[in-house]
Amino acid sequence: MIGMKEENWIRNTNPVREWLNETEENEKTLVIAQTMAIGDQATTDEMRSVYWTAIRNMGKGCDTFPQSTIGKHSSLPVEIQSNVDSAKKTLHTVFVQFGEDNPDIAALVIATLFPHGRTGGAFSTFEDWVTATVSGKAANNMVSAYRATPKRWGGESDKNGLPLNMVPLPVKPKKAKATATEEVSEEE
Repeated sequence: MIGMKEENWIRNTNPVREWLNETEENEKTLVIAQTMAIGDQATTDEMRSVYWTAIRNMGKGCDTFPQSTIGKHSSLPVEIQSNVDSAKKTLHTVFVQFGEDNPDIAALVIATLFPHGRTGGAFSTFEDWVTATVSGKAANNMVSAYRATPKRWGGESDKNGLPLNMVPLPVKPKKAKATATEEVSEEE
């Protein structure tokens, strides 16, 4: 039997823990929470795999149960990825709520702000715009700052998800425009 490494256990259960915090308590959520608590105590990879299989199977019947990521996992340390995901989720939630509370502004955004020029088209919903331009961009900035050489962010966040000591990219100096006399002298 192939087991589940502790790092994968943490990566897979963190979204489920967030889901449990947001979901109304019922018999199924209580069993999932208890199974996770037992899995947290597991001393072998094989037992963590058994508990994760049970959690995943119980979650299948819940509409909003988080799906496991398929394919290559993030190469970021689990704690750093968790900080990035937390900030992304917070921004997403706050901006989507703003759009719901201000439908005229949300309509204005959708009508005037479009995807990147090569992509073309328009955003279908305000939430699509938030995902592409706010929460997604913030997550990309955090990951880029963490991976930069030298690092512009050490990966730490406060209890509210605010990245601590993240340094923005340096401002690139603007190229000076050539004056008409400079252009003429170069031609001679």
